[in-house]
Amino acid sequence: MRGKVTSIFMVLFLTTLILAVAGCSRFSRPSDAEVIKAIEDSGILKDKTFTITSPLVILERSVQNKDGSWPVRVKMTMIIQMPDGTLSNPRENTTTFRIFKSTDSAGHAVWKAALGY
Repeated sequence: MRGKVTSIFMVLFLTTLILAVAGCSRFSRPSDAEVIKAIEDSGILKDKTFTITSPLVILERSVQNKDGSWPVRVKMTMIIQMPDGTLSNPRENTTTFRIFKSTDSAGHAVWKAALGY
C-alpha cells in the first residue's frame, strides 16, 4: 500500500513540475539569436534606400512590458542611398525594437519584431 501511495505522489509531483516549467517558459525572454532572427525576418531592415553593412549588435535589453513584449536596443551600421543615387558614408545607428511572441500560419510560436517600445 505504501509503495502505491508513493507512486501516485511521484506522478502528481512530476505532472505539477512539468506544468510549472511549461508555464514559466512562456514568459522567458528571447535569446540573442532569436532577437536577431526576429528583426531580420520582420522585413523592417530590407529597403532599397539603405543597406545594413554590419551584423546587428544587441546593446541593451529592458524589462518586459505589460503587453508581454521585450524592448531591445540594437546597434547597426547603415549606408543610405541619396535621391541622386550617391551613397552616404557608413553611419552607426541605434534603434529600439519590441520583440514579442506570436503564432505563425502553421500554429507554431515564433518571435516577431516591431519598431519602438
